[in-house]
Amino acid sequence: FQAHFNLHSCHLYIANISTLAPRFQDWVGAKPSDLAMQEYIEKYFISDLAHLAILKGEAHAWYASNLMSNYEEIQSQPAYTHWAIPNGIQYVSGCTMFRDGPWSCVLMHNRSPEQGAYLQSEVDRFSALSPYIEKALKLRLYLADNKNNQIRLKAVLNHFHLPVATLNEFGEVVS
Repeated sequence: FQAHFNLHSCHLYIANISTLAPRFQDWVGAKPSDLAMQEYIEKYFISDLAHLAILKGEAHAWYASNLMSNYEEIQSQPAYTHWAIPNGIQYVSGCTMFRDGPWSCVLMHNRSPEQGAYLQSEVDRFSALSPYIEKALKLRLYLADNKNNQIRLKAVLNHFHLPVATLNEFGEVVS
C-alpha cells in the first residue's frame, strides 16, 4: 500500500476514542520516535483538525488534508507546524474504516513535501478500496480472537511431512 500509493508512511490503529486506549496499532514507513508519538497524543491530537475530521467522518469517507476546505487553517495549527512538519509530514489522508461500540478502526497515511499533495482521483481510489480493506481487517480480528481455528489449522498442516512454513495474508507464520 505504501509503495503503490507513494506514501511517506501508513498508520493503522484500533482505539477506544474516548479513552485513547489502543487495541491494535501498526505502522509502516518513516515512523516518528516514541517520544514524538507520545507528544502528539498529549499535546496535538486534540487540535489536529485533519485527524479529527477523519475520526468524526462517516465510515469509508476519506479525507486528504490538502483537499479539505479548511486546509489553510490546518496548516496554521500547532499540530501541523510544531509536530507534522518536523516529522516530515506535509499532507495526511485517512478514514475511519469501521466503528464497533467505543472502538474505531482508522487507516491514515501521509506524504512528505517531496512526494507531493494528494489528488482527488487518489482519494476516490482509496474510497473504492475501503470495503475490501475493512473485510480484511475484520477477518484478521476474527482470526486473532478465535484461537480454536488456529489450533485446528495447525493440526491439519502438521500432517504434512514437508519442511515448509505456511503464512497468512499478512506474512505471519501460521505453521
